[in-house]
Amino acid sequence: MPGKSYIKIASVLLIISSILCFIVYPIAGILLGYATVKTELNLGWLFVVICLLYTVAAVLQMIAGVKGVKGCNLKEAAPSLKKWGKVVLAISIIAALSNLIDSVLQGDSIAVSVLSFLISFVVPALYIYGTSLNEKA
Repeated sequence: MPGKSYIKIASVLLIISSILCFIVYPIAGILLGYATVKTELNLGWLFVVICLLYTVAAVLQMIAGVKGVKGCNLKEAAPSLKKWGKVVLAISIIAALSNLIDSVLQGDSIAVSVLSFLISFVVPALYIYGTSLNEKA
């Protein structure tokens, strides 16, 4: 299949990313969210919501990654994988936008948030491109 490599590479990156997110974001949400909520800053709740959003994104990325590894060489799996790629792209954009908004509201540098926003396009785009190649094969 012509898109096999694109899907497999993107899937492995999605799996690695989701594992890291499972470790980092729930802990960050609990610890830092609690600390900021205790100081009665309203932005503490926004941080907790962002961490929850990233955790949900990690679950979706894990599902898409596992499905991609299993179905990267199957033409009939391409439409389903393309849908998962679009879901991951959408949730990644939403999460990156919320992170950007949080940075702006807190007065932090937005350079990292903008870079994260741009990177959030790359892996799902590779995944979707690979599924498009497999659909055409």
